Amino acid sequence: MIFNVTVTGTSGSLSHSVTVSFKVVQAPTPDFSMSANPASQNVQQGSTATSMIVVTSINGFSGTVNLSSSAPPLCPSCPTWSLSPRNVTLPSGGSATSTLTFSTTTGSPTTTFVVNVTGTNGNLSHSTTSSFTIVAALTPGTVCIAPASSTSCPSTPLMAQGTVGGQLSVAVNVQNSPALNGFDILVLTDPSVLRPVSDSLNGTVLQNVFVVRNSVNSTSGLVRVAAVSQGSITTAPTTGRFFSITYNIVGATQGTYILFPVGCSGTSNDNICVTVTSPNAPGGVDPENVLEANFTSTAPPPDFASRTSPSSLTIIRGQSASSTVTLTSLNGFRGTVTLSATITPSVKKGPGVTLTPTSLSLSPDGSTTAILTVSTNGGTQTGTYTIIITATSGSLTHTTTVTVNILSRH
Repeated sequence: MIFNVTVTGTSGSLSHSVTVSFKVVQAPTPDFSMSANPASQNVQQGSTATSMIVVTSINGFSGTVNLSSSAPPLCPSCPTWSLSPRNVTLPSGGSATSTLTFSTTTGSPTTTFVVNVTGTNGNLSHSTTSSFTIVAALTPGTVCIAPASSTSCPSTPLMAQGTVGGQLSVAVNVQNSPALNGFDILVLTDPSVLRPVSDSLNGTVLQNVFVVRNSVNSTSGLVRVAAVSQGSITTAPTTGRFFSITYNIVGATQGTYILFPVGCSGTSNDNICVTVTSPNAPGGVDPENVLEANFTSTAPPPDFASRTSPSSLTIIRGQSASSTVTLTSLNGFRGTVTLSATITPSVKKGPGVTLTPTSLSLSPDGSTTAILTVSTNGGTQTGTYTIIITATSGSLTHTTTVTVNILSRH
């Protein structure tokens, strides 16, 4: 209905009016709306998915909304679903939620189920739907620590070996995996034995690689590499290399692990920090088994080193000169070292060579010296000579050389 109100203003003989119309309409009825988030999703056989049912106040509605869902099908392997809570209280202008849980078995049929959720309050009733498509369970592949030369996984855990002072390289590979387009993997070692120094994505199974994260922590022994393929996905089953790691072997051990640490969520293997991603997998993550490695190392055998200083002598005929021979213990070597010297070419009037002493004792991590003396006289033949000093202890033999130039006196 419309009401017209006329307002008149006067001043002496002046008078003016204006008419204002008012239309009376019915006030909007308080109501509510319903939606599902997500409204549709894939669910892998044997897993569970949830959808959030959102109830929203309209036009100042407040009150309790009772929720119910369509009944699940009755068959031994069919999925089931439930709502919690089954009623929600809405404040005016607000919203409330209930969780729709959809559960499957490994034998659930691979088809789409549409769950209808209805909310009622008095004579008000609204519905929304959530669609769940059951997909076949993915067969897990294997992510492993493998020999550096390999692009697949060993049948049993790798037993790697090395020597202190050397290096070890390993590959992080995947075998028989569902199609994938990326990974985020952590690898941990005992840094007192294996200290990571570098990693490499050379030869990775990914195409058009974008590196998301790459960190090598030599203090903690932790390596983390995350990368994705830009615009591509591999073909299942996928076998190949993800990346490789190089370690310095810094300690001896009868056994330590090269492992994937635990404590991560939403990964390819529950709690283990290995995540292989795929847009085709439920939740975007492929299931994977893991295979770690064992490492043993030994200290290098005891040995010694020899060197001369200076390694070159220039002598005026009739004079003499000397060079110091230094022996150094390596890896705890202890023992007696015998020295001998030979000179080439061997000529009748060549320079004289003496070593003092010719027998030396070395203690672990220690060093000792001998003196090589080269003497000449007026008849010594000029030219260049090479003196080879041989140091021997049991089966260990090392040589070092001194070059001697004999010049004539002018």
